[in-house]
Amino acid sequence: MWDIMSDQITKFANHDQPIKTIHYIQTPDYSCIMTGSWDKKLKFWSPQNPNPIMTFELSEKVYCADVHYPMAVVATADKKVYVYDLTGQPKEFRQIQSKLACQVLLAFSVTIFTLFYVDEKRKDLSQQRQPTTTGFHHWQH
Repeated sequence: MWDIMSDQITKFANHDQPIKTIHYIQTPDYSCIMTGSWDKKLKFWSPQNPNPIMTFELSEKVYCADVHYPMAVVATADKKVYVYDLTGQPKEFRQIQSKLACQVLLAFSVTIFTLFYVDEKRKDLSQQRQPTTTGFHHWQH
């Protein structure tokens, strides 16, 4: 983390694989940073502490995430979508099995989020991966 006022850099988040998503969360009760990684972990951090304040084990590596208080939404490589309730402290609220391999996720409100995806298929002749289908799925609770 870079403190622009002091021009100091502090390392505080650690994963075993690359970090794919990072979000700052500000709630009435706390503020923290949420990181999602290819190590199949979602972690919540306080910048003042080198250890995570909370860790969730996921089924696969994290592809994308978004936060819209009081909800965080995380999509994984196995097409699962995890919804977290951020009130009080982060807790898993729901898991959804998607038919889509999510590339981008946008949380619009407490009960609405949208998954954007690209379905890649091989062309028979060129053997190069070509995006052939794009679309989105809108979920409302």
